[in-house]
Amino acid sequence: MKLLTVQISIGSYEFYSVDTVSINRSWNFLADTAAITLSRRFLAQATLGSASAPDLNSVIKIGDAVKIDLGYDFNFVTEFTGFVKSISPNTPVKIECEDAMWLLKQTNYTKAWRKVSLTELLKYIVPDSIEFETTGEVNLGKFRIDRVSAYDILKKIREVYGLVSYMRGLKLIVGFPYQETANNSIIHFQKNVDDSKSSLSFRRSDQVKLKFKAISIQPDGSKIEVELGDKEGQLRTIHVPTGLNESEVRKIAEERRKLYVFDGYQGSVTTFGQPYVKHSDTVTIIDNLYPDREGKYRVDTVQVSINGQGYRRKLTLGNQTN
Repeated sequence: MKLLTVQISIGSYEFYSVDTVSINRSWNFLADTAAITLSRRFLAQATLGSASAPDLNSVIKIGDAVKIDLGYDFNFVTEFTGFVKSISPNTPVKIECEDAMWLLKQTNYTKAWRKVSLTELLKYIVPDSIEFETTGEVNLGKFRIDRVSAYDILKKIREVYGLVSYMRGLKLIVGFPYQETANNSIIHFQKNVDDSKSSLSFRRSDQVKLKFKAISIQPDGSKIEVELGDKEGQLRTIHVPTGLNESEVRKIAEERRKLYVFDGYQGSVTTFGQPYVKHSDTVTIIDNLYPDREGKYRVDTVQVSINGQGYRRKLTLGNQTN
C-alpha cells in the first residue's frame, strides 16, 4: 500500500501533515487557487517543535510564498505554487492561496494607445519577474486602461477578445486554450480511477446546437464577420482583435467552436493522485468493461484534494482529440 506524503512550505515554515488540501487549476480560470486547513497542533509542529500553538500572525502572513508538493512514498510532484491570499483564524486554520496572478493584482496602470499589439501591452503591464508567452502577434487596436491592475487588464482581454490567460509558475500564458504542448497520460478505469466519483456522459456533435459569430472591427470602422455552426442554434458572439482578415477571424471562430462541439464523453473522471495531470494536457482513457468510453481527451480543469479519503485528482474533460 502506498503512503501519502505531504510537503508544504509557507513563508519560512514547512508542514508535513495537514488536515486537508484542495487545489483548483484550469485554463478557464484567470488564477489557480489552493486552500489548506491546518489544526493548531500542525502550526506548533512547524514552529521548532513548540508544544503550544503560536500566534497565527507571527507564523503566516498575506503574500507569503506557498509551495505544495504531494506524492506517494516521498516521490513528490509540485501541485501548486503561489502566495497566501487570506487567512481564517478559526480552528482549523484555513489558508487561501492564489498562483502568481496574485502578483499581477498588486499592480496599477493608466495609459492609452491609439493602436497596440498584445505583446506590446504585456511588456508594459507584466512585471520583470514574470515571463510571458502569447499565441502570436495580435492587434488589439485602440486600448485604454485607467488605474487598473494587470490582472484586471487580462480579464478585459478575455472578455473582449476571447484570449485566455493563466500562469505556469512564474510564466504567464496568453492566447487560445490548448496552445501549449500537451503531455499525455494513460487513465485506466480498472487501475487509476475512483469510478464511484466519476461522471461521464456521451454526446454527439450534432446534438450541440450552437452558432458562432466572430466579429473583427477594421481600422476604417467596417466589420468582418464569420458565422459557423448550426444556423438555428444558440448564438455565441465572439469579439476578436481589430484588423484581422477573414481567414484569421475564421480560425478564431473554429478554435472556439472546438471547445463545445465534438463527439465524445463529457464530464469528469476522478483518479488517484498519480499519474500527475495538469490542465491542457491530454489523457487517453482505457476501460476494459466499457470500451466505448475509450478515447483521448483534453483536460480543461484539474481539482486536487487530500483529506480523510486520500489523494484524489478530478479531471474535467474537454474536447476529444487524435
